[in-house]
Amino acid sequence: MTDVPWATTSRLVLRSPRPEDVDRLFAIHSNVLTYEHDPDGRMVDPEDAQRLLEAWRSHWVAHGFGYAAVELAGSREIIGFAGAKHQTIGGQPVLNLYYRFDPSSWGHGYASEAVRAVIANVQSTVPRCVVVARVARNNPGSIAVARSVGLSRQLVTDPGDPSSHHLFASRHL
Repeated sequence: MTDVPWATTSRLVLRSPRPEDVDRLFAIHSNVLTYEHDPDGRMVDPEDAQRLLEAWRSHWVAHGFGYAAVELAGSREIIGFAGAKHQTIGGQPVLNLYYRFDPSSWGHGYASEAVRAVIANVQSTVPRCVVVARVARNNPGSIAVARSVGLSRQLVTDPGDPSSHHLFASRHL
C-alpha cells in the first residue's frame, strides 16, 4: 500500500487505511448515533476494530482498492470511511459500497462526495462490475446518499443478508 491518496475531491482525501487509524475506526463504529438504524452492528470491543482494519488492509493489498479513510483536505482529520470491495450477491460478483461517517460531519454532503469519488475510481478499475449498496430500510440518510450518487433501488434482495436491507445498484442486478 502507498501513502498516495486513492481519490481526492475539493474537500476530501480518500486513502488506504493505516494501522494508526484503528482508534478512529473504533470511535466511529462504536458511536451509538452511527448505528442508530442497526444497534446490534455497533462495535463494543476495540479488538473488533483491529480485526476489521486488518481485513480492509488485506483487500487493499489484494486488489489495490477497498474501504478507505476519508480525511478533510488539508487537515488529516478522519471524518469517516468509504470505499468498495469485492463481494457476491446471488452468485454475481459486485463491488459492495460502504460509507460511514462521524456524526459531527453529517449534513455537509461529505458522504455523497466521497461515494462519488469511490464509484468513479472503482468503475475505472473494474469497469464491468456492478456497484451495490446495502442500506438499512429505516435509514433515510443512507438511502438519500445512495440515490444522490445515481444508484437505483433494486427489487431483488441479497439472499445472504440476514437483515434484508434495501439494495441499491449502479445497474440492474
